[in-house]
Amino acid sequence: MLERTVKINRLLDIYGKLLTECQQQILDLYYHQDYSLSEIAQQRNCSRQAVLDVLQRSAVRLEEYELSLGMVKISRQREELLNRIKNQLGSGNIEAALKLLENLD
Repeated sequence: MLERTVKINRLLDIYGKLLTECQQQILDLYYHQDYSLSEIAQQRNCSRQAVLDVLQRSAVRLEEYELSLGMVKISRQREELLNRIKNQLGSGNIEAALKLLENLD
């Protein structure tokens, strides 16, 4: 469950603006503010099932965006490359760090 939450949070951070305002609000309440389905339903004056449906459909939509655009994958690759550059710089290997830097394009 935690792994899924982390994944959705990352997708939401990158693609959240592509969702409707309602979807954004419900995902924010559930994933960022840790509201329960019942709390969200009560706040939005709808059923728990409606909230669950929005969460599930929105998660699928976010995953579809990632499959099409791959921004999370690109972001993760850049983070890994930057960490490798930092490690090279930390060990004093400037030439290796510069070679890695060339790959940031």
